[in-house]
Amino acid sequence: MTFDAIILNSHVVLPSGIVDKNIVMDEGKIVSLTNDTPQCDTKIDGRGLVALPGVIDPHVHYGVYSPIEQSAVTESRVAAVGGVTTMMRMLRLSGSYKRNLDSHLTESARSHYIDYSIHASILQENQVEEMEFCTKKGITSFKLYMNLGGEV
Repeated sequence: MTFDAIILNSHVVLPSGIVDKNIVMDEGKIVSLTNDTPQCDTKIDGRGLVALPGVIDPHVHYGVYSPIEQSAVTESRVAAVGGVTTMMRMLRLSGSYKRNLDSHLTESARSHYIDYSIHASILQENQVEEMEFCTKKGITSFKLYMNLGGEV
């Protein structure tokens, strides 16, 4: 089997410590840490370099004052340059999630350079009833503003 790429002779940081391994990648994902050198399309010399796990940024605000298709590109690209591999976007939509969410999800899927998830803000009383709709779309993290009043 031929893999996409291998980073040779890297110092790999793991929870158990630093190990000297080759990093095998295929279809954009690390598939193996090994001392072997399997057949790969691209070989990268990692001698003297350290491979660290990617950073997860669990609280990022973007796409509020600019269209998501623009801000997802710029913000996720900058995050990737800084070593972030996953970010959680704090989504603030006014109005109905049922009316506005699908376009945000479509543009997010097209525009991010890195992995992401969405944390939805519940800003209006009508959005409380739409939380189940959001979970069916894959959003399982919410911030419920307690100043909505009523019997929320």
